[in-house]
Amino acid sequence: MDMLRQLYPEPLEFHAGGRRGSRRQFVALPSAGRARMLLPCAPRLSARALEQARRPVGLRERGKVHAIAWALRCGAGAVVGDRVSVCGAGRILDERLSEVLGEPVVVGVFLGPPRANRKPVLQLLDRQGTLVGVAKVGATPLAATLVAAEAETLRRLAVLAPMGLVTPRVIDELVWNGLPVVVQSPLKIWSDGHDVQTLGLVRAVRVIAALGGMSRRRWATSEYAGSLHQRIASLPDRELRATMAELVATAMSPDDIVVLGSWHGDLTPWNMAGSRSGTMVWDWERFETGVPFGFDLLHHHFVPSLGRLGEDVARAGVLLVERSTELLGPLGADLGSAAAVAVLYLVEIALRFTVDGQGATGVPGGNPATWLGPLHDHWQNG
Repeated sequence: MDMLRQLYPEPLEFHAGGRRGSRRQFVALPSAGRARMLLPCAPRLSARALEQARRPVGLRERGKVHAIAWALRCGAGAVVGDRVSVCGAGRILDERLSEVLGEPVVVGVFLGPPRANRKPVLQLLDRQGTLVGVAKVGATPLAATLVAAEAETLRRLAVLAPMGLVTPRVIDELVWNGLPVVVQSPLKIWSDGHDVQTLGLVRAVRVIAALGGMSRRRWATSEYAGSLHQRIASLPDRELRATMAELVATAMSPDDIVVLGSWHGDLTPWNMAGSRSGTMVWDWERFETGVPFGFDLLHHHFVPSLGRLGEDVARAGVLLVERSTELLGPLGADLGSAAAVAVLYLVEIALRFTVDGQGATGVPGGNPATWLGPLHDHWQNG
């Protein structure tokens, strides 16, 4: 509930259960103490907010969401979760967002599972339950940095208009209770979207890679190599520094050629969907230029594997390297050694997890030492 208090600061107050005269009422799921989402209390609006929050990958997961939404439409919100009421005087965020969009909006708050970049994502619905906007709130220093980075990237994409990609646009940026808020246009990920197949994924990776231009560089003199070495050297953990440095040194020789381009940075299956208009891609907060071509494709497979592997998560890095030729083959480009690109990607994502503190969240594979150590041993002995 701490993040909710950031959205509705004093003198507003929170009370358990429904309160007559309250400014807003939410259904907290699964409970107020462990809330991952706060839905509007009206049955139809709560169902619509849930359905349009994210697009689960696969028929089974979407079926679960449809079943829960159906239950909410039937009034299950009155008997599941916890009712939370916002009471008291003072301006509320919903009013400010209504001004931005030019019509009254109802807010659903989604927090998702614990992770380093966790932040409130607000679904903004009109009174009929149509999604008219999405607002991301930089509730932590890391989230604030990422929210600002995504806004900059979306403005850039609006100018570039990459062919075949459908992306959100920035509607407005504001500050609420000292926190940055970026309001974006919604994508029709539920009504128009379908799972992206290999051909669509590869096409999207190619388009994204070319956004900032592509180049071939000698490894030793590439800006990426210099940046990678510098970031590794800045880590406080000496053993982790040594592991990463040895992996990079073994994977890349000074005269090796590296193909560089842009990457989305988090191109997971749940951040994209196919449509008649092109591939819808969202959550652009990790976008970067000048990284090895193929990172996005590797990320698309690696991050979901961390959740699937369970007790075998320690083998995640090794498995990705072993599959690297198969995974990167559809790009059809001379990338040099696919295994070397995979090792560079794994060091890059290990740096991200380490700097962000992903290990402290308890998510599977969040501590990169879990899978980077076995990769180091495998690579050195290979």
